[in-house]
Amino acid sequence: MIRVKVVGATGYGGVGITELVLQHPEAKLVSLVAREDVGQSIAAVYPHLQGFCDLPVLAADDPRAAEPADVVFSPRPTRSA
Repeated sequence: MIRVKVVGATGYGGVGITELVLQHPEAKLVSLVAREDVGQSIAAVYPHLQGFCDLPVLAADDPRAAEPADVVFSPRPTRSA
């Protein structure tokens, strides 16, 4: 099982990656990290995830955010010139 962490989990790209990881049969989300919505479950922020993922949104300095992961996704917005 591939252990996955998503940094920036409450942003548009982060929730998209979270949705994809949840569908992957060999991946397991271990932590969701963001600046916004810390302390809430991801399902409270995105109700369509209710019943699929109830992990809490963690601050970067939360010790649980340091849990080992095999893959870390950190989506970033692109800048237009």
